[in-house]
Amino acid sequence: MKILMIGNSGTYCNDMPVILEDLIRENGTEIRVDSVTKGGRQLVQNLDPADEKHREIAELTAENRYDVLILQEHTVYSFLEEERFAFAVAGLMKTVSAPRTLLYSTAPRKEGHAELAEHGWTSADMAFAVYGAYKRVATQCGAELSPSTMCFYWLSQIHAELNLYAADNAHPSYLGSCVAALTHYQKILGKLPTLHAALRIGEDDYRKIAEAVEVLIG
Repeated sequence: MKILMIGNSGTYCNDMPVILEDLIRENGTEIRVDSVTKGGRQLVQNLDPADEKHREIAELTAENRYDVLILQEHTVYSFLEEERFAFAVAGLMKTVSAPRTLLYSTAPRKEGHAELAEHGWTSADMAFAVYGAYKRVATQCGAELSPSTMCFYWLSQIHAELNLYAADNAHPSYLGSCVAALTHYQKILGKLPTLHAALRIGEDDYRKIAEAVEVLIG
């Protein structure tokens, strides 16, 4: 199996593509996960022929046939510029031409982040705005949704003791990146992993995250 992930720091933070790759490999599937990322980036920038990341994507797709494409939009612009988001998804799906495309909906800002106060949002407001935009774009473009946003939100409501965010209240902590990786795993393979040592987290934390993923994806 070959997976290509395209996004920004929401993808590369804590080497999440490597966490996913190690977890899939641990459970017996031959896997390669490539990623094309740059901090603060919107997906549409990857469609510009003059852009360095556009050229990187072109090189990778010339050399590989990917089974799964995972796309991650800038969290705020996913719902503030939804039409642009959808345009980028459609363009990248055509460029990569993988049999399956997953849209990776990222975590909302945590309460206390300045961006929430600036716009008068709560973390819950942002969670549902991000999730709604991703769900609509997935339906419009014929993609699947990997609902990490709602896994984060659900866990923050019932397991506030989990440290899911980095100190900036925006990016995921290592544990938060494990939430995203496990969400992707369940969505791609249709089940939770039998083995999960690759995550390098405690059994209690794994149980709580796995329960959220199972409830929200099934």
